[in-house]
Amino acid sequence: MTSRKPILLLLLPILLLVLSSCASTSLVHVWKDEAYNDTIKRVLVIGVTKKELYKRSFEDEFVRQFKEQGIDAVAAFRVLPIKKKLDKKEIRAKVEELGIDAVLVTRLVDKKTVETYFPPRIERVYRGPYYGPRHHHNLHGYYERSYDIVTVPGYTLVEKFIILETNIYDAETEEIIWAVSTETSLGEPSNKLIESLIELLVANLKEHQML
Repeated sequence: MTSRKPILLLLLPILLLVLSSCASTSLVHVWKDEAYNDTIKRVLVIGVTKKELYKRSFEDEFVRQFKEQGIDAVAAFRVLPIKKKLDKKEIRAKVEELGIDAVLVTRLVDKKTVETYFPPRIERVYRGPYYGPRHHHNLHGYYERSYDIVTVPGYTLVEKFIILETNIYDAETEEIIWAVSTETSLGEPSNKLIESLIELLVANLKEHQML
């Protein structure tokens, strides 16, 4: 019976590339104004991006997760015109109109690509003993028939990352009360990427007792 292990070993580079495509977000930097001791009650969510679909998806997902925590939230695209740069007066007027106490703003600050090369290598793969005395009359023959020599080809692992900055401003003072930088590896569909990113941010806000 032919062992499947050599085949699996040859497929290892492909499996690694597939696994690397899973989105993963990490916190790079977190800052909170220690003088701010209140909790957010009603927040306006603004996603700064040139792609309208991403803006809508991001803001709606943040609103959904905020509401799961009992926080009232409003997506900016639903109450403000969608354009490249929102006017500060427009935002302030809408904040007052809706009784907003905090404004969350997320924007892209950088992109990067990381390439890691893994050179070819030779592996001795155990495939189990080959039973039957006529096939191995001595220890040497038994040992040789229990292993396959497999050459694993070299490959390059390419990972793409985006660095986002998310700030929360006190609506009354317009001062930053919370700032976070995140690094996300791209791979999953955008909706999954956005969901996992926001889960991490909301968890950090809870950790700092801001929700």
